[in-house]
Amino acid sequence: RQTLCGWVMQCADILEPLVEAMKPDLLSSPKIHTDDTVIPVLEEGRDSTKEGRLWGYLGCGPPIVIYDYSPNRQQKWAEEFLRNYKGYLQADAYTGYDKIYAAGNIIEVACMAHARRKFFEIVQTNTKIGCGKEGIAVTALNYIGKLYSIERRIKQLNSLAKKAIRKREAGPILKGYKKCLLKQVAKVLPKSPLGQAIAYTLKNWIA
Repeated sequence: RQTLCGWVMQCADILEPLVEAMKPDLLSSPKIHTDDTVIPVLEEGRDSTKEGRLWGYLGCGPPIVIYDYSPNRQQKWAEEFLRNYKGYLQADAYTGYDKIYAAGNIIEVACMAHARRKFFEIVQTNTKIGCGKEGIAVTALNYIGKLYSIERRIKQLNSLAKKAIRKREAGPILKGYKKCLLKQVAKVLPKSPLGQAIAYTLKNWIA
């Protein structure tokens, strides 16, 4: 195991210049997707592990993905990586990105899948107890499903065509979806799973 780990570390050292050469192409992309995940890191001189973070950055230009390791989830790591970037950043609603957006060079794009997951988990729970076939969570999933259906249909079209179809078809769906959520705000407990799912979606609505 020690030999294999040594090989991997040596490969990382050799490939580092290539990764650095990829960064300008990635950062020239008009849009970047990013997400981070927890990874176990062996503590030096000990048998225990600690939590590290692996940040993935995917551009929409050349097919480039760069993984950036950090020892924690402080905002400074993403801030440093994206220091010279100008464009759209699609990510979760992690507050560590707020300072990056506030500078004005990077425009926040939220992830519909993160919002959908909250309603999906509610429906899953309700289904287990025999009441998952109706309700606001199901309605929310239906609205999102219609948006996903449009995206699947226009996947192969160019950007201008996609924009026109989204404006014509997705716009009214989003308008109805938001109206539906706003009607429910005063009817649900704010700290309930449904209340939190609605609040999360409306809080990040613009993005």
